[in-house]
Amino acid sequence: MKSYASSSFATSIGISPEMCTCVSTPGTIERYYGGEQPSGTTRARTPMKKSIQHGLILAILTCLLALSASTHAATGTSMPTFVHPVLTIPRIDVEGYGSLSLRLVLENEATLTFAIAEAAAAGTGLSPGATFNLQTQTLDIPVVQVGAEFYHVQLRLLPGDKFQVSLADAAAFAGQATYNAQCATCHGSDGLGGSIGISLKNCATCSSASVLSAKINDTMPFGNPSACVGTCAADIAAYILTVFNASTGQQASAVLQAIDTMPLATTLRNASLQLVSRLPTAAEETLVSQQGENGLRQALDGMMKEEAFYDRLSEIFNDMLHTNRYLSTNGAEAALQLMRRFPNARWFDPGVDQRGTDYQFNRITTNNSVATEPLELINHVVRNDLPMTEILTADYFMVNGYSAKSYGISNVQFTNEWDANEFRPARLTNTPHAGVLSSLMFLNRYPTSATNRNRARSRVVYDLFLDVDILALDGERPDGTAVDISSPSPTLDNPDCVKCHSLLDPVASSFRSWNLRGVYTPNAAWYTDMLQAGFASDVFPVTSNADELQWLTAQLVEDPRFDDAMVRIVFNGLTGQEPLDPPGEDATTAERDAWLAQSAHLDEIKAVYVADNRNLKTLVTELVLSPYWRAEGLNDTAFALVHEETGAARLLTPEMLHRRIEALFGFQWRGPLDQYATNRNVFSTARLLDSRLYYQQIYGGIDSFAITERLSDPNGLMVFVQERMANEMACYGVPNDFLASAAQRRLFPHVTTTTDLTSGQGQEAVRRNIQHLHRYLLGEELALTDAEIEHSYALFATVLQDGRAALASNAESSALPARCMRNNSLLTGASLNVSGGTDGRLRNDPDYTIRAWMAVVAYLLSDYRFIYA
Repeated sequence: MKSYASSSFATSIGISPEMCTCVSTPGTIERYYGGEQPSGTTRARTPMKKSIQHGLILAILTCLLALSASTHAATGTSMPTFVHPVLTIPRIDVEGYGSLSLRLVLENEATLTFAIAEAAAAGTGLSPGATFNLQTQTLDIPVVQVGAEFYHVQLRLLPGDKFQVSLADAAAFAGQATYNAQCATCHGSDGLGGSIGISLKNCATCSSASVLSAKINDTMPFGNPSACVGTCAADIAAYILTVFNASTGQQASAVLQAIDTMPLATTLRNASLQLVSRLPTAAEETLVSQQGENGLRQALDGMMKEEAFYDRLSEIFNDMLHTNRYLSTNGAEAALQLMRRFPNARWFDPGVDQRGTDYQFNRITTNNSVATEPLELINHVVRNDLPMTEILTADYFMVNGYSAKSYGISNVQFTNEWDANEFRPARLTNTPHAGVLSSLMFLNRYPTSATNRNRARSRVVYDLFLDVDILALDGERPDGTAVDISSPSPTLDNPDCVKCHSLLDPVASSFRSWNLRGVYTPNAAWYTDMLQAGFASDVFPVTSNADELQWLTAQLVEDPRFDDAMVRIVFNGLTGQEPLDPPGEDATTAERDAWLAQSAHLDEIKAVYVADNRNLKTLVTELVLSPYWRAEGLNDTAFALVHEETGAARLLTPEMLHRRIEALFGFQWRGPLDQYATNRNVFSTARLLDSRLYYQQIYGGIDSFAITERLSDPNGLMVFVQERMANEMACYGVPNDFLASAAQRRLFPHVTTTTDLTSGQGQEAVRRNIQHLHRYLLGEELALTDAEIEHSYALFATVLQDGRAALASNAESSALPARCMRNNSLLTGASLNVSGGTDGRLRNDPDYTIRAWMAVVAYLLSDYRFIYA
């Protein structure tokens, strides 16, 4: 048969004799067609008087329909593709009979003949990519992707189960050239996201041609929507839907199913420690044990009503906003210094000569109350189950009794005005509040100047609330030679400048009434040589009664990317990782599959969150239950490369480790416990919170000022901090636990300092206590005979033996190290040696038992399971 394939197609598929490999295995098909029909199958509807080729296709279909769903094709896209030497067709429809998937291998390059390599039932989620005509024996593929090119290909079925190309013409997409010229910079030539990572795979407006066409017609390209309207918009929409939005559901499902997730009980423990800094209660454990995932959802819902959850939520959002730069740790009055226009800002200061003992407390508390206002607004929205859109659209801000006095607000009622944790909504007179964006802290954290003109603020708005990195846009930056900026208004008339400034400047101009200090100045003049207030293709209506910034926030929350930004922030907060970036054009298949699967799954979670009135608690719950947070391994090593970045294992931040220690030991890491009653109220004694005397920044923390990015991989200094923590906490925690009664002990419920280790009963008690320590400190459920238990037991026995030998030779004292001794009450600081009563101190370790247990506890606290989440 003569081939009518174009020479360009032959060139595109990379024909060369040395690359051709035939992997066709038609024998099975031939045996079935020839009469060796597998037992239990039928040939229902198979015409008896057809050609052998006709019967081949029907035989394949009949066979596949009789098999289980496990034979479905592994690919997840409907677009047929050729990657030398394999032509993959995910779904072929045979009219009246069904659909199948084929993989064909180029067998003869001279004649463009393919052999069948694999046949499978087509996935139900795939749209048709080809049709087979039984009468003409022709396989028609309207669009085959070959690299960056597309072809319309027809193949004839030949005797011997071969397919030969009979037609191959370049596929013409009316919108392709325009897309490449106007859209590819942002969205990528493959639709997976270009310089600013906006993917068109399963995009929010890709639900139908009419919806997508309308979006393009009204708003695209950014800054110049009139450049593509009507037919142009419709053609680009058709191109996007045809080329980029073939179904990926099946492949995404396979990628996710390869993940082994941690048991629900383990998920409960990990979620409890991360979200509310405590171990699960017995009631929560029972709830999960009896009701499974539904019980876990109820437990999570209860946790998100606790105040500790909002401490964690503030950390998550501050890692993005960095408004904690104004806490008193960065200057006693770092926030109050920004309130010069408020005469009562320093209400707590009666004058140097009249300051009382509460002056310093009121000073620090007031400053921090002002500094945390934007984070308290977010907490207020979440606590009250309000939609997250209100963090931008709120026409109020948050004050407590301390900050209300500084702002001069007297019309807010507090249950207790001296409770620093009681924040209430309030309004400033003649100030159009616009959520976080009009916050004094936000506006000062991201200041402006006469030359910047709010563009820095605009960039942050795009980054934080639309998940768009403006600085990643392709294009030349003015360096004196690359871009001509000689015109009077290059940001208006130079295409190289307009590319970025058409996005930046309308948002920047929307801040026109808020000056460099964050003060509302509605009558201030504004620049005419830049785009005026607006968003996307919309211009602020001069007849609007709203302030420009209020109008802007209403536009922002209607943009689908606002929801993407919320998913990104919470995903990052819970996993310690950014969602995967859209793969570039040179990405590997594994990288593409990883991104497509994660993107599809996060889109599903986003849809649930949006449907629940954008309640952030729903988003947190869905992410905690997702395989990306619960991943603990793979059940299919074929997906190892795809899941190289999967998992929520993260180094605990200094704050999280600080709280984990307190949750498990009952006290914080602040030095010897004899001074704890005093030290617990002194911020600078917290080893993991203070950066001046101790380890907060050494251990990868941030101050939201000079240091704004957390370290996620430990360095040498951080390892030293981990080792010091393990040794000190063992030194403090073991004697402290033995002071308590057996029923109240956290660490040693099964042993005492006098447990007889020479008896079998005593040795079993030690093993049971080691088993308890592994469970309590590391969350490990281990059998008594587990190798890990044996390792820990061997450590205990060795240290005990060596220590007793040292005691016998007077190489060591029977007294505990001085910093490990317990002389005073943990809570009151009073002496444990009560005059005329019992001496409750713990100073000696005559059998070396306490120090042997210290070694075991230090060993476990050094384990990665303790310092990672």
